[in-house]
Amino acid sequence: IYLLTLLTVTGHFTLSTYFAPYILQVGGFGQDTVAALLLVLGGAGIVGSAVGGKYAERYPYAMLVAPLLVVCACLGLMSVVRTGLPAAVVLCFFWGAAMTCAGLVFQTRVLNDASDSADVAVSMYSGTYNIGIGGGALIGSRVFDGYGISWLGYAGAVFVFAAVLVAAFGFARKYSSTGTGVSEPGAQE
Repeated sequence: IYLLTLLTVTGHFTLSTYFAPYILQVGGFGQDTVAALLLVLGGAGIVGSAVGGKYAERYPYAMLVAPLLVVCACLGLMSVVRTGLPAAVVLCFFWGAAMTCAGLVFQTRVLNDASDSADVAVSMYSGTYNIGIGGGALIGSRVFDGYGISWLGYAGAVFVFAAVLVAAFGFARKYSSTGTGVSEPGAQE
């Protein structure tokens, strides 16, 4: 889960750190649109929290992989913001909802798997998340300087795709072997 968190957050912040200049330069929108799209991105987290909270325990494998696929797709498709505001709103909505859902699912897994030492586990989760934030900003700056701002979404998608692979292959055996798809609390992954 820590590895998934690191990869996902790094990918997310590779673009989100530079969200305003990306929307201004690649999308060609004004400053007011940047603020509105940030509101959509953040507000969609309410939907992501509701979905993650409702289905994380019932469908643990799907709720681990599906939000990552959505975040990966949104980052990879961000250049379509050039086509207009509707595309930008849809991408920001799904990106924000899926990112929040993934974070909720990751944190739930950490708490379930380390219920006997939740304080340490959550501290490690928080540290991993913060490393992802810094790593994403650093990678984003390198991509921005070396290849141009339009490549930020693609670079972020690479990291989230790596998380998809880790989740899909690393956890598939565990969830398929339980029969129910529900792991026991405290089980090692």
